[in-house]
Amino acid sequence: MTIRSYRILHPIGAWVEFGDWVVEVQDLNGPVHQWYTDLQRALGQYGYNMELPAMYEDAMQEKGFGHITHLNHQIPMCLNDPTHTITSTALLQCWAQSLEDLSMEPMTLMLGYSAEYVRELCSSAREAILTGGTNGYLNW
Repeated sequence: MTIRSYRILHPIGAWVEFGDWVVEVQDLNGPVHQWYTDLQRALGQYGYNMELPAMYEDAMQEKGFGHITHLNHQIPMCLNDPTHTITSTALLQCWAQSLEDLSMEPMTLMLGYSAEYVRELCSSAREAILTGGTNGYLNW
Protein backbone atom coordinates (compact mmCIF):
# COMPACT_ATOMS: atom_id res chain seq x y z
CA MET A 1 0.00 0.00 0.00
CA THR A 2 2.74 2.48 0.90
CA ILE A 3 4.82 1.61 -2.17
CA ARG A 4 1.86 2.10 -4.52
CA SER A 5 0.91 5.38 -2.83
CA TYR A 6 4.46 6.69 -3.10
CA ARG A 7 4.76 5.75 -6.80
CA ILE A 8 1.53 7.54 -7.63
CA LEU A 9 2.13 10.64 -5.50
CA HIS A 10 5.90 11.12 -5.79
CA PRO A 11 6.05 12.84 -9.20
CA ILE A 12 3.40 15.44 -8.36
CA GLY A 13 3.65 15.77 -4.60
CA ALA A 14 0.63 15.29 -2.41
CA TRP A 15 -0.34 13.82 0.93
CA VAL A 16 -1.69 10.50 2.04
CA GLU A 17 -3.45 9.57 5.26
CA PHE A 18 -3.65 6.13 6.87
CA GLY A 19 -5.89 5.31 9.79
CA ASP A 20 -6.16 2.20 11.89
CA TRP A 21 -6.55 1.09 15.48
CA VAL A 22 -4.24 -0.75 17.82
CA VAL A 23 -5.33 -2.26 21.11
CA GLU A 24 -3.00 -1.65 24.05
CA VAL A 25 -4.00 -4.11 26.78
CA GLN A 26 -3.05 -3.38 30.40
CA ASP A 27 -4.97 -6.05 32.33
CA LEU A 28 -3.16 -9.22 31.24
CA ASN A 29 -5.55 -11.43 33.22
CA GLY A 30 -8.80 -9.96 31.97
CA PRO A 31 -11.22 -10.97 29.22
CA VAL A 32 -10.11 -8.15 26.90
CA HIS A 33 -6.59 -9.60 26.88
CA GLN A 34 -7.89 -13.09 26.13
CA TRP A 35 -10.11 -11.80 23.31
CA TYR A 36 -7.29 -9.72 21.80
CA THR A 37 -4.73 -12.53 22.02
CA ASP A 38 -7.10 -14.94 20.30
CA LEU A 39 -8.02 -12.43 17.61
CA GLN A 40 -4.34 -11.73 16.94
CA ARG A 41 -3.67 -15.45 16.50
CA ALA A 42 -6.67 -15.91 14.21
CA LEU A 43 -5.94 -12.90 12.01
CA GLY A 44 -2.27 -13.83 11.94
CA GLN A 45 -3.27 -17.02 10.12
CA TYR A 46 -4.80 -14.80 7.41
CA GLY A 47 -1.45 -12.97 7.26
CA TYR A 48 -2.69 -9.85 9.04
CA ASN A 49 -0.51 -8.30 11.74
CA MET A 50 -2.60 -6.30 14.22
CA GLU A 51 0.51 -4.43 15.36
CA LEU A 52 1.27 -3.19 11.83
CA PRO A 53 -0.21 0.30 12.32
CA ALA A 54 2.47 0.96 14.96
CA MET A 55 5.04 0.44 12.17
CA TYR A 56 3.44 2.74 9.56
CA GLU A 57 5.74 5.66 10.23
CA ASP A 58 8.96 3.65 9.77
CA ALA A 59 7.59 1.85 6.71
CA MET A 60 6.59 5.14 5.10
CA GLN A 61 10.04 6.65 5.71
CA GLU A 62 11.66 3.56 4.17
CA LYS A 63 9.50 4.01 1.07
CA GLY A 64 10.54 7.65 0.66
CA PHE A 65 7.74 9.62 2.31
CA GLY A 66 8.80 12.74 4.19
CA HIS A 67 7.22 15.13 6.69
CA ILE A 68 5.32 12.35 8.44
CA THR A 69 2.96 13.27 11.24
CA HIS A 70 1.88 10.48 13.56
CA LEU A 71 -1.17 11.12 15.72
CA ASN A 72 -2.12 8.66 18.42
CA HIS A 73 -5.51 9.18 20.03
CA GLN A 74 -5.61 7.02 23.16
CA ILE A 75 -9.15 6.11 24.12
CA PRO A 76 -9.40 4.39 27.52
CA MET A 77 -11.07 0.99 27.11
CA CYS A 78 -13.39 1.55 30.02
CA LEU A 79 -16.47 3.73 29.95
CA ASN A 80 -15.95 4.59 33.62
CA ASP A 81 -12.86 6.67 32.76
CA PRO A 82 -13.57 10.36 33.52
CA THR A 83 -11.46 11.58 30.57
CA HIS A 84 -13.99 10.35 27.99
CA THR A 85 -15.63 12.87 25.71
CA ILE A 86 -19.01 12.38 24.06
CA THR A 87 -17.21 11.29 20.89
CA SER A 88 -14.82 8.84 22.56
CA THR A 89 -17.68 7.35 24.58
CA ALA A 90 -19.75 6.77 21.42
CA LEU A 91 -16.77 5.36 19.54
CA LEU A 92 -15.88 2.96 22.37
CA GLN A 93 -19.49 1.81 22.74
CA CYS A 94 -19.75 1.16 19.00
CA TRP A 95 -16.40 -0.65 18.91
CA ALA A 96 -17.27 -2.79 21.96
CA GLN A 97 -20.57 -3.79 20.37
CA SER A 98 -18.74 -4.89 17.19
CA LEU A 99 -16.32 -7.34 18.89
CA GLU A 100 -18.38 -10.38 17.92
CA ASP A 101 -18.67 -9.21 14.30
CA LEU A 102 -14.90 -8.67 14.16
CA SER A 103 -14.14 -12.02 15.75
CA MET A 104 -16.65 -14.65 14.67
CA GLU A 105 -15.29 -15.62 11.26
CA PRO A 106 -11.55 -15.59 12.04
CA MET A 107 -11.93 -17.36 15.39
CA THR A 108 -14.27 -20.07 14.14
CA LEU A 109 -12.46 -20.70 10.84
CA MET A 110 -8.84 -20.24 11.89
CA LEU A 111 -8.88 -21.32 15.53
CA GLY A 112 -11.70 -23.86 15.33
CA TYR A 113 -13.65 -22.21 18.15
CA SER A 114 -17.38 -22.83 18.36
CA ALA A 115 -19.67 -19.88 17.66
CA GLU A 116 -20.99 -20.19 21.22
CA TYR A 117 -17.48 -19.86 22.68
CA VAL A 118 -16.72 -16.80 20.52
CA ARG A 119 -20.00 -15.17 21.63
CA GLU A 120 -19.12 -15.80 25.29
CA LEU A 121 -15.56 -14.51 24.87
CA CYS A 122 -16.72 -11.36 23.10
CA SER A 123 -19.52 -10.84 25.61
CA SER A 124 -17.05 -11.00 28.51
CA ALA A 125 -14.66 -8.57 26.78
CA ARG A 126 -17.52 -6.21 25.89
CA GLU A 127 -18.80 -6.28 29.49
CA ALA A 128 -15.31 -5.49 30.81
CA ILE A 129 -15.00 -2.55 28.42
CA LEU A 130 -18.44 -1.14 29.14
CA THR A 131 -18.47 -1.62 32.92
CA GLY A 132 -15.03 -2.74 34.08
CA GLY A 133 -11.83 -1.18 35.28
CA THR A 134 -8.61 -0.42 33.47
CA ASN A 135 -8.39 -2.67 30.41
CA GLY A 136 -6.00 -0.57 28.38
CA TYR A 137 -6.37 1.79 25.44
CA LEU A 138 -7.79 1.76 21.97
CA ASN A 139 -5.21 3.74 20.04
CA TRP A 140 -6.89 5.37 17.10
